[in-house]
Amino acid sequence: MKKFLTYAAVACCVSLIGCTQPTSAVAQSSPTATAEVAALSEGTAPVAEVPATPTKVKYVAQAKKWGTLRAKFVVDGKVADPTKVNAATDPFCAALPIMTENLIVGKEGALKNLAIYLDKKSKTKDIHPDLAKPDATPLKLDNKNCVFVPHVLFVRPGQSVDVTNSDQTGHNANFNFFNNEPVNFLVPPGGKKNLPVSKDEPAPIPVDCNIHNWMRAHVIVQDHPYVGISGEDGVLEIANLPVGPVTLRVWHELGTIDEASVGGKKEKWSKGRMDIEIKEGMNDLGTVKIAADKFTKK
Repeated sequence: MKKFLTYAAVACCVSLIGCTQPTSAVAQSSPTATAEVAALSEGTAPVAEVPATPTKVKYVAQAKKWGTLRAKFVVDGKVADPTKVNAATDPFCAALPIMTENLIVGKEGALKNLAIYLDKKSKTKDIHPDLAKPDATPLKLDNKNCVFVPHVLFVRPGQSVDVTNSDQTGHNANFNFFNNEPVNFLVPPGGKKNLPVSKDEPAPIPVDCNIHNWMRAHVIVQDHPYVGISGEDGVLEIANLPVGPVTLRVWHELGTIDEASVGGKKEKWSKGRMDIEIKEGMNDLGTVKIAADKFTKK
């Protein structure tokens, strides 16, 4: 009965905000996205309210020395250009120049939205004392110009996300969580919904707007602060990593990055895992080149 009432409420909200798609467009879960996450772990999660109680940080800061990792990621070779999205079903979105966002390559091959984060297989797991507790200020995921902004968002357990809507049309946000409870809610024009996050996730989690099927973001939820996301210049930094050997996971939404050229030398990264020795101070990997064929969606 509770699920029935929830579905009824969602259908009612869709009709009230006047979104151009029928109510059936708001799906409780995206099968493709759910399959992507389920492939990384076992089990399923029922749809329910997200628990507000944050999990405790697992790692205790013990290391006395810390270092910063820096790298510039570029695509080596030619890749397909972004294409214009067909948004004809929504008059507001149709008037905007919306482009695909799953692969954004800038000047000189600079790769945006590649992420690196400390892997759970890392032997060194100490956390800098200044970063032991996550910031209490809510993070923001906006529906703006009929895309999610930002495209990739890092969240720590114990934080919350304000999902906002700057557009003049209704959206929904379908968080296909695996460890947290999956949720799907409507965000009317000018509206806001606060979403607490209490558990880490095994992989970056897709967030979809089922009303506008081109809209997708990714949320990285890790129980440590060591996540970097490359900007338009392809550069990312992760500050205050513990000195010593660490294992990092390299991620891009189009697939596993299992090899690259680092400082002109080829490296193999099994299942996207990079082993590196962090030294005190700045650890600059320089330019990291990734072959263009690694971004061919299979």
